[in-house]
Amino acid sequence: MNKLEILNAIAPFISIGLFSSIVSRFSGANLSILVFCALIYTGTSPVETASIMITYLIFTKLTLHTQKYPISFKRLRAFKGILILLPIFLILFSLIIYPFAALIIFILTFMLEIMTQTYEQIPVHERFSIKEIALYTTISSILMIVPFALTKYIPYNIYYITGGIIALVACAFFKWIGDNRTRLQNIWDKIIIISFILSGLFGFDFTNWFKDMKRLKSTRFHKNLSLIVFPTFFITLIMSNVLFGMFSLSGLCTTFFTALGIRFFGYYEMSGKGKFNIIALAITVLAILILFLTNPHPTNAAKIVDSLLQSNFHFEGLLNM
Repeated sequence: MNKLEILNAIAPFISIGLFSSIVSRFSGANLSILVFCALIYTGTSPVETASIMITYLIFTKLTLHTQKYPISFKRLRAFKGILILLPIFLILFSLIIYPFAALIIFILTFMLEIMTQTYEQIPVHERFSIKEIALYTTISSILMIVPFALTKYIPYNIYYITGGIIALVACAFFKWIGDNRTRLQNIWDKIIIISFILSGLFGFDFTNWFKDMKRLKSTRFHKNLSLIVFPTFFITLIMSNVLFGMFSLSGLCTTFFTALGIRFFGYYEMSGKGKFNIIALAITVLAILILFLTNPHPTNAAKIVDSLLQSNFHFEGLLNM
């Protein structure tokens, strides 16, 4: 492929990342649903969509957190002083041996630093123990990985129609839940955990909406949610490579330009008052309705872009062997 063909292949994923972040910034629309709909418009298959979304979720979470709480290399907590040289060395070494491992080490380094800082900011009496974090992360990871693995076997039309319908139901649910801050208060934590099924299947991330719709009585789980979300998304990203050999360049392009949009324009700050934003709801629903009206069909857009990154050394994943 010449340079112009490469640019034409990558352009849709650049546009998806950049424009979705801008629309979400000024409307409060659910960023993950906007990206999901745009990927389906582009014609990515169910497993490609889910894989791109998983790459997207973990990077976007890190970007959003560091946008609000910048990391200073002078005040690192997990990798103090010369300890930061260890992940740097491992990243450089992995680039030669197995590039996906370099990506994982890079994410792990930032994730551990963010989690350490977040953990220390939570009042001692409200913190989860390491055992509790591990337990909830294990449950959430299983709930996310199993649906993700099933995307390989879901027909394209069923996948995008089901995803669109579930997204509409989710919008209606959050509108309903926002009308009364005591609704489902006793099972709120369980609802959040169950939502990881949708994260694995479609890449939907409702954690910001969950935080915005927080119940009248906040729980320890709610205060420690970030400590569960980060490792859950991270583990699922690893499994996307183990199961399908996925190392998505299209996902990295989408993620990078989303991060660029967030850095330049910022992100929508949730009020946390438990009242749903009607504009956010309207824009999100509009994106879903456009998805249904366009009647998309599968293309090789993601495959063409991902073929430019020959990094898996013929490892195609356990479910593709």
